[in-house]
Amino acid sequence: MKMETLLTVEPSVINELVASFAQHNDELADARFNENVPVRMIFAPESGFPASLHYMFFTRGVRQDFHWHPGGRHLLVFGDTELTVRYNTCSTDTNPYLEPITLTVSTGTMASIRFPARTWHEFSAQSDEGTAVIAFSFHDTDDIVSSSPTLMEELTTYWHGPRE
Repeated sequence: MKMETLLTVEPSVINELVASFAQHNDELADARFNENVPVRMIFAPESGFPASLHYMFFTRGVRQDFHWHPGGRHLLVFGDTELTVRYNTCSTDTNPYLEPITLTVSTGTMASIRFPARTWHEFSAQSDEGTAVIAFSFHDTDDIVSSSPTLMEELTTYWHGPRE
């Protein structure tokens, strides 16, 4: 996993930008990921071009369960609330809740995050301040051709074992 801070945005600017996304979220999102994250596939994977681009809207208070995808991910994230990313590079049959590594994207920070295929991860916006984190997720390849709005959910494996 690699995170790169791109820039810090003035609070008034980031607040206005997040408010605009929140106001138009019903138009932007056409599905839900993990039951609580509005998403939309912007570019679907096609024959000869297996990459895809997805929009995600992590409202304050959201916390995902640990999960992994078959392909790698490259994310661009920014928001008016803090985003915590926990991840684990253990095998897919090992409990990812044991000894995860934590990264934090601070409020008002635009950052890029990259992680390889089959990396356990979870995102949470547990801060009491702000509204949301907006993310654009670039998927390198998931070895599938599909335009299904639920593609992310279909390609996700969740940890169903003990959490500790």
